[in-house]
Formats: sequence, C-alpha cells, structure tokens
Amino acid sequence: MLFLTRQSFFMTLKISHIAALSKTKKRFMPKEDNKSIKNRLLESESRLRSIFRAAPVGIGVVVDRMIKDANDRLYDMTGYSRDELVGQNARMLYPTEAEYDYVGSEKYRQIAEKGTGSVETRWRCKDGSVINVLLSSTPFNLNDLSAGVTFTALDITERKKAEEISREAERRYHTLFEGANDAIFIMKEEVFVECNHKTLDVFGCERSDDLIGHASWEFSPPQQPDGRDSKEKALEVVSAALSGKPQRFYWKHSRKDKTPFDAEVSLSCFEWGDRKFIQAIVRDITEQKQAEKELRVSEEKYRILVENAGEALFVAQEGMLKFANDKTAEIVGYSKEELASRPFTEFIHPEDRNMVLDRHVKRQLGEEPPSRYSFRIVNKSGGTRWVDLNVVLIEWEGKHASLNFLKDITESRMTGETLLLNQSRLAGLLELSQMSAESEIMLTDFALEKAIELTGSTIGYLAFMNTDESVLTMYSWSRTAMRECAIDNKPIEYPVAKTGLWGEAVRLRRPVITNDYEADSPWKKGYPEGHVHVCRHMNIPLFDGNRIVLIAGVGNKKEPYGNDDVEQLTLLMDGMWKIIKAKRIEKELSDSEERYRLIARKMNDIIWTADLSLRTTYVSPSVEKALGFTVEERMSQDPAKLMAPESFELAAGILANEFKRDSETGIDPDRTVKVDVEYYHKNGSTKWFENIVGTMRDEKGVITGIHGVSRDITERKRADEALWLEKERFHNLIHNAPFGMLMIDKSGKFKYANPKFTEIFGYDLKDIPNGKKWFELAYPDPEYRKQVISAWVEDLEAYGVGEKRPRIYDIKCKNGSRKIINFIPVRLETGENLVACEDITERITLEDQLRHSQKLESVGRLAGGVAHDFNNMLQAIMGYAELGLLKIKMGSQADANLIQIKQAAQRSADLVRQLLAFARKQTVSPKVLDLNETTLGMLKILQQLIGENIKLVWKPGREIRPVKIDPAQIDQILANLLVNARDSISGAGTVTIETGNVLIDDAYCRLNQDFVPGKYSLIDVSDTGSGMDKETVAHIFEPFFTTKEVGSGTGLGLSTVYGIVKQNGGFINVYSEPGHGTTFKIYLPCCQDHAETEGAVQEQITPGGSETVLLVEDEKLLLEFVGSTLEEQGYTVLSAETPADALTIAREYKSPIHLLITDVVMPGMNGLELKEAIMPLYPEIKTLYMSGYTANVIAHRGVLDHGTAFLQKPFSINTLAVKVRQVIEE
Repeated sequence: MLFLTRQSFFMTLKISHIAALSKTKKRFMPKEDNKSIKNRLLESESRLRSIFRAAPVGIGVVVDRMIKDANDRLYDMTGYSRDELVGQNARMLYPTEAEYDYVGSEKYRQIAEKGTGSVETRWRCKDGSVINVLLSSTPFNLNDLSAGVTFTALDITERKKAEEISREAERRYHTLFEGANDAIFIMKEEVFVECNHKTLDVFGCERSDDLIGHASWEFSPPQQPDGRDSKEKALEVVSAALSGKPQRFYWKHSRKDKTPFDAEVSLSCFEWGDRKFIQAIVRDITEQKQAEKELRVSEEKYRILVENAGEALFVAQEGMLKFANDKTAEIVGYSKEELASRPFTEFIHPEDRNMVLDRHVKRQLGEEPPSRYSFRIVNKSGGTRWVDLNVVLIEWEGKHASLNFLKDITESRMTGETLLLNQSRLAGLLELSQMSAESEIMLTDFALEKAIELTGSTIGYLAFMNTDESVLTMYSWSRTAMRECAIDNKPIEYPVAKTGLWGEAVRLRRPVITNDYEADSPWKKGYPEGHVHVCRHMNIPLFDGNRIVLIAGVGNKKEPYGNDDVEQLTLLMDGMWKIIKAKRIEKELSDSEERYRLIARKMNDIIWTADLSLRTTYVSPSVEKALGFTVEERMSQDPAKLMAPESFELAAGILANEFKRDSETGIDPDRTVKVDVEYYHKNGSTKWFENIVGTMRDEKGVITGIHGVSRDITERKRADEALWLEKERFHNLIHNAPFGMLMIDKSGKFKYANPKFTEIFGYDLKDIPNGKKWFELAYPDPEYRKQVISAWVEDLEAYGVGEKRPRIYDIKCKNGSRKIINFIPVRLETGENLVACEDITERITLEDQLRHSQKLESVGRLAGGVAHDFNNMLQAIMGYAELGLLKIKMGSQADANLIQIKQAAQRSADLVRQLLAFARKQTVSPKVLDLNETTLGMLKILQQLIGENIKLVWKPGREIRPVKIDPAQIDQILANLLVNARDSISGAGTVTIETGNVLIDDAYCRLNQDFVPGKYSLIDVSDTGSGMDKETVAHIFEPFFTTKEVGSGTGLGLSTVYGIVKQNGGFINVYSEPGHGTTFKIYLPCCQDHAETEGAVQEQITPGGSETVLLVEDEKLLLEFVGSTLEEQGYTVLSAETPADALTIAREYKSPIHLLITDVVMPGMNGLELKEAIMPLYPEIKTLYMSGYTANVIAHRGVLDHGTAFLQKPFSINTLAVKVRQVIEE
C-alpha cells in the first residue's frame, strides 16, 4: 500500500511539472532547437499520458474545484464515465458538504507547509456506495494555487475494513484477556512482560510492576513437589514452549506474600515481529486440589473401610467383575487379577448359577427380586462355600452396575465380638485421621494404644527405621509397658543386626507371630533384668513402597495371635503412617519456606526497582541493614537524595543513554549495565554500592523503568582507591624515572615502557611487543645476539625475587645509532621483571677520553722528561759534528762519518719533536694564516713528497676564514697526511686537498661529543688508497701504532697530526672503508684577525758581531759549544753554568751586555726568572731562550708568549747565528 501511494505521488509530480519544464526549456534553449525540443516534449508528454491512463491508481486534475481530467482507474473507482465526471464540480464525489470542505482546507494547509497534501476521506460512487480513498494533491504552481492541482486517489476501503476487523479483534482479545477467570500473562523467555488483572489477584499483587520484569520462578517455592529446582524446571518448560511444543502441567506457585498455591499451567509460543513470546494461562486449583485431597482422603477412608471390611465386596457390570476387594479374593481363592479376567457367573455353583443370573437380569431390567439371599460358590481349589449376598444397584463409570456384599457363612465364625473389633478399628482410623494437627508422639501413642485394644494385647511398642534399614529407633511404648518395665536408662537405638526375636520382622520382611515366647528360637537373646515379661508376641513391618519405615509390635494376648490380628495392626499402622508422612512433608515445606524468608531477611544485597524518574517502586528489606532506612522510608525518598549528586548525575546519564541505545539495531533489550553509585546512609555517611541494572518494559518493548541489585563495595572501593593511589605513585615514579624502565611479564611480553625508555632507544611497545622482537632489533649481529640471550636466560633462571643482575650491552637504537646501556633487571613477586636501562654511552666515552687523556698525559710527561735532556745531548752531538765538518776536508771519510752522525741526530730530534707535538707540548709560534695561501705554498713540495705516479688535486674553498696556528704545524699536518696517503696507494692514485668553511651546531655536537659548537675552517685530505677497517681506525692516532712493515715508519705521523690539531683547539675526523680510500677532515677554529704577511728570512751566517752576550747553560758541553761558536762569530761571550753565576757576572760586568742567551729549564731558577732578575741591571738587554723543552715557562700549552725569542734545541750553527743576529737587531 505504501508503495502505491509513493508511486502515485511520483506520477503526480511528473504530470504537474510538465508545463513548468516546457516553459523552462523554451526560455533557455536556443531558437534553432525549439522544434526538436518540442518534439521531445511531445514524446515525453505522450509517454506520461500513457502512464497517466494506465496507472493502477486514480489520477485527476482539478482547476477551480472543477474536474478537468481523470484516468481510467478513477472512472472505475467511482463508476462514472468520462463525460459524467469531467467538467463537474468535485463536490459531487463527497457524501457531505463537511467532508468536502475538510478535504479542501486540510489539503491546502498541507500544501502551504510542505508543497503537497495527503488526506483520507470518503467518496460516493455513482451507484450510491461509499468508498474510502487516500487523496494526494500537488499544485501546478505553488505561487498560484488557482492554476489547479493534480491528485491521486487510492481506494483504501478494503484496508479500512481490515483495520476495523483488526481493531475489533484487538478489542475482543482485550475483553477476553482482561475478563478471563484465569491468570493470563505474556513472558519474554522466562520474564513477565504483560499480565491481566486476574494475574494480579492470583499472585497477590497490587500493581503490575510487582510482576513485570520478574522471572516466573521468583513466584515459586525453591523446589517443586517432585523435588526438582523450580528455576531449573521452569527454564526447561519455557525452552520447550519456545521450540513450538505447547506445555501443560501442574505447578506449585507462591503469591507475593510467599503463600504457596497449586496451579494448572498452559504455555504456548507466539511470534511478534522477529521476537518470540510465551503466553501463559495459570489457573489457581488450590480449591480443586483441596477438593481432590478431601476426595482422596474420603476415598482412602472408603478404601480402608472397603479393604478392611469383614465381608467381601465387589462390583458387577455386564457380566464381569469391575472391582473386588481382598476379602472377595480370599473367599473365592482367586487373585484380584484373575477375578477381573473372568465372568462372575463362573464362580457360582452350577446348581445355583441360573437362579443368581435370573435375579441379576431382573434387577437390571428394573424388577425387584430379593436383594439379599444365599447361594453357593466354588473356590479355586474346587471347594464349595456358602455365602450370603446383599445387592445394591449403582452407577459405575456411567453405566448400570451392581454393588455386591458377600459374606462367607460357611462356618458362621463371624461373632459379635469380631464385629465390634472391626467397628472399633474403623472408629479408631476415623479418629486418627482427625488428629492430623497433633504432634507425632501423640499420633503414635494413640495408634499404639488402639492397636493394643484391637488385638486384645496388654503391651506394645513402635520403632522407626532409618533409611538404610540398619537401625531401629524406639519411639513409643504402651502405658502398661512403661509401668511394668523396671529397666533404667532404656536404650533408644537398636542396630537391627543385634536385635533378637523382635527383629525377625525386619530380617524376614513380613509379620512374625510368636505365640509361645518361652519356646527355643535361634534368634532369642533373652531380655535384661527388669524387662516386662512376655508370653506371646506379634510384630509387623510397615512398608512405604519397598522400604520398611517402622516396626509395630504387641504382646501378651490371652489367646494366640492370628492373621486377623496382623490385619488389624497393619491397617491401623498404615493409616497412622500416612498421616505422619503428610505431616513431615508439610513441615519440610514449612521449614524450606522459613529458610527462604530468613535468607531474604539476612541477605546483604539490595534488590530494587525504579520508575523512569528514578523513584524507587520496590526495595528489599535488606536496605535497612545496608543503609539504615526502612522499606517505607526508602520508597518515599526523593531520587536525587538517595545518592551523591555525582552518582545521581551518572545514573540519570546511564538511563538517558539506554533510551538512546534502545533505538539501535540489534540491541539486546535484556542487557544489563554495571555502575558504581555512592548512596547516602541514614546516619549521614555514604557507602559505595555496585549496581547491576536492567530495564523493565511494557508489552511493546518500551522501557517503563529499571531494576537492579546493589552490593555494598565500600571496603573494596577504599581498597581500590588505596591501591590506585599506590599504583599512581609507582607509575609516576616509573614514568618520570631518569632511567628507561621496562616491565616484562612472565611470558616475555613487554607490558610497559616509560618515556625515558623510548627517548633512549627510539623504540616503543609497538616496535618491540616482546623479547623476541627486542633482541632482533637491538642486537642485529646474530652471534652477539646469541651471547646476550644466553646471558639473559642464565640470569632469569638464577636470580630470585628482589635480586639484581646488572649487565652492560652495546645496543642498536631505532635511528641506527649505537649506545652502551647498563641493564639492571629486578625480579618482582608477581613473577614479572622490572628492567632499569641506564644510558652510559657518554660516561663510557668520557671514561675512554679520560683514559686517552691520561695516556696522552703520560706520554707528554715522558716526552717532556726525555726532551730536555735528550735534546741537550742531541744538541751536543749535532753541534760538535757540525763544527767537525767545518774543520775537516770535504769528501774525506771523516767528513762522511760526521755527516751520518749529524743526520742521525737530526732524525732523533725529529722523533722527539713528534712526541712533543702529539703530547701537545711542542713549542710553537702561532700566526694568523690563510689556509689557501699556506697550502698553495706547499703544493710543490707535497707533490715531490708523494711522487709522480700519484695525482695531487687542490680544491681551495672560497673566502676561507683565517686560523691562528704555527705555519710549521700546517706543514707537519699536510706532510704527515700525504705521506700516509702515499703509503696506502698501490701504484697510481689520487690525493685531494680541499679547504672550506664549516659551522658546527649543537645537534652535530650531541652526536660527536668531542666537538664544540662554532665556526671552523676545514682541511680535507682524501685518497684513493686501500682504506682501513673499523678496528684500525680506532687506533691510528695512538703513538707508535703502525700498519707498515718494520722499519718503514715510526708510528708517530698521525699521532703528531692529532696532537697539533688538539693543541690548536681543533677536531679531526677520519672516514675509511677497506678498498674505498680514506678521508681526514681537520677542523681548526676560525680567527677574527687578518692573515699576516711575512717575508722570507735568509738563513745564512751573518759575518761578525761585536756585541756582548751573556750565555747561561747548565750543560757544560753545550755551554762550551755555543760559547765557542759565538766567539768565532766575533761576539764577546760571558759564560755561566748556573743562573746564580749569571747574576754575579751581570752585577760585576761593567760594560753593556746586549743579549742574554739562556736555557729555559735549569736548577734553582728558570730562564724567565733569570731574565726578570737581570732586567733591572740592564733594562735594554734582549733575551734569546733556548731549550729542548720549555715546560710552560715561556710558553702556555706550547704556545710562546708574544715577543718571545726562542731557539729549539737541537739547532744548527747557522740557525744559531741567524737567530742571534735577528734578536739583537730587532
């Protein structure tokens, strides 16, 4: 129906917009396309016209209330032809003016609001019948409603009839539902969702809320009469009903006040939408059960009367015996089964059979033959017995039958005394049945006394049997027995195995008669002194099913006991036991109900329900114990005052959220939520409760309220809060620890890593979820990884809770860098491992640097200690060799020997100088240099140094910043690096020297800890040689380390470079790989001054000099050498071996002293102190220092003070002559 309405509306829209579409196209299309557009419009209009005519709904056009057009379906609906309808006022279709006016006003009201109008109304057809229609109207022009409308008309008459039938059916169902005499309710699975008023009456409820939302077993005792758990059995029958199998059964229900009642229940399943529901009909059959019970009691009494009657009784119908009591079977000698399978005439004596049959037929025909007469019967053994028959006509199972009383009168043994006994027994049974309210002891005492009376006995007893029939418990003795028995502390319990003759009834499981108690018997054990004398005894076992439940015994009858006595005693005890058993069952049920009530009163949890405003509609009594409020007080409280404001806000929010979630597809209507709420206690304190909350719904599934169970979690909440605070403190400690912290569970999974861990390694838990992934990433080298894992596993197996096993490993970080980490794992009591990770890379580096510095310092101290004395000796060797060369003929053997001596001494001097350079103790005179100019000046020498087969490439940088360094040190750096490059190149190759400017920032320094931020000038020397591996690179700057063959190098070349760079505040890096050459990058700090320009000094012996020189040298050999050399140059030399001698000479000398030449390191006073002591005497005196090692006297870290003249030992005669002349003339 909805589809047709939408289709009609769509068609209406199409038709109503044709004209507008045509106008729009005409307005905007080019003139040359008008014809084709018109053709397309005509085709479209034709198609729409076909649809219009053939549409399955009525379609029409109304302009100014006049019907302008309609389709065939509209004519069929109304019965009018086109000529009868088109051109007529639309009013003709409406039964009343009011309906016509309503449709018009409502239609235009809707059009004004949403552009279309839809109204249900009635039309009168041509034949006078009235139909229901759904009109949908759309105007041609919203701005001009007078232009008319198109409408669709859908005949909804049948739908209206169906809806009316549905409403009528619903009304009838509601009338039946509410007016039913039985409780009718609907269950969603096992929970009540709807019920009629009778249900409230049956279950003793005032409101439907008392039932709705509860499970059926909540209105049942814990167990059903068959002993099964009520909930378990209820779920079973509900499940069967939901599977499509209707259920009908009897059930023990309980009302709201826990009063039990019997019910007959019918369950059937029906579907509503995609859900299954159970319709339950519950009929209270308490009165019926009571009537049945009374009937059973009556029938039982009747059965007892019938079965214990002294005469035979049987019912005959259609020639067969329909019922016969035991006496009948006894008289005829057949069992009841045999009697029921044969015609009753078969037992009549043949001579009397016709007479009995004739009277029976007449009686059935309504005649009145004698109702009492005698005849003979033939018993099973063939014997003949005379019987007296008394007949009464009755209805038996809806048919005529005869009730027959048969008495054996063969021997006429039935005396008046026996009759009295039977009557007495029956009276006793009746009286016993009326004592059901009395105690068990009163019942047993009464029955026992009655048994003594019926059997003519004087004593009796009654004992109950336990469940496994092993022990008898004496429960009742007769009054006579109690009087006559003189036994003190009578035993109560008697194991059956130890009983004497009276236990035979149990062992034989039948009555036992002992009429001569004095006679010998294997079971007789005698009775103790003081026991009542027994001459005769009879006892019977009473059975309940197959189990013996009690033993009843009597004794000391005057006459012997017989079967009549057994029968009297058995019937009496059986009646008594039935009453006692019923009382016990009733007490068990009462005790069970009392336990249930006790549990409800004692339980700590609170059960409650609330409406949508959170107002309590039910609360269990346990609320008073938990929160101090009575049920009435709790029910009357304002919802907002039940709990803390935050909790109320939370509860209200959850309710609102559940409303919102209820509209979601597939949401479970029986869902529950858990929420912790802070309730107010009556004493003003608060308590925390955990609430399991669900929704209550009406029959349509709409939420009508909530229900819940609240459990006091105050202590748990406090413990949780304390634990949370402890965890928070621990987390803060771990989270903010200065070390990386990692938590590993017992399975090796990484559970937590603090920020410092990620900062150190770069990895987070996504990168390393477990130990396996960690080992793969952190230890890429398989062999090293194997060693680490082995050590880790060994530690895990060895160390206990609280123990620490620190380990230091080399780690590869996420960014590829390597770090040295000190791991300190600690085993926790939980079996987890907490690992602290300390980055000791910098510390190890600093320690290495410290060791390296200490090594350098040691070498420096060694070099300094050796340099002074060693250079003095070398000076003597070189000096005297040179003097000898001056005096010996050139080319002679002596000349050659002296030359070798001089060269050896020079090489030794170079070695000492390299040691001092490495130890940064070389005495230098730094100058501001342009590296490009300095390097350019050396290129020719450097090319000669490396040879012609190696190409030297020079790449000067632009605008290189100046540096301050001794030019000779630049020469040393380049010479040593190029020699090293030359030795690494086999055959032809290339050596490249580059210069440039470099800015070192903080980021670079963090990765290269030896560097200091700032501006540097770069000297880059690279070669295409064989390269070096990492192990070699790590040692190349160490003194005397060399990879060359023995005798091919001293191992001090790169050490010298390293020392010079460090002495000048620079840094050096080396990059090399085997087979890929080597690159040395030397960074020298920039200088703000301009580069100095200095002319070359001509080194030649200056002829003559007449000045006076004060010479101070503590080595006599050197003193003589220098003194004689200067004297040969024409100088006046004043020689002194000690500073003290020098001061004496200076004080005593009367002429000017022009120059002081002094050793730097001397005992008692150094050269600088000597100069300062002489200056007052000779203010114009100039000073030239000479030394093999200055020891920071005139130089700081090897750098000479400005303006200091210095001559490094060993020196040549020419160098001495030039330097002296130079200092004097400055």
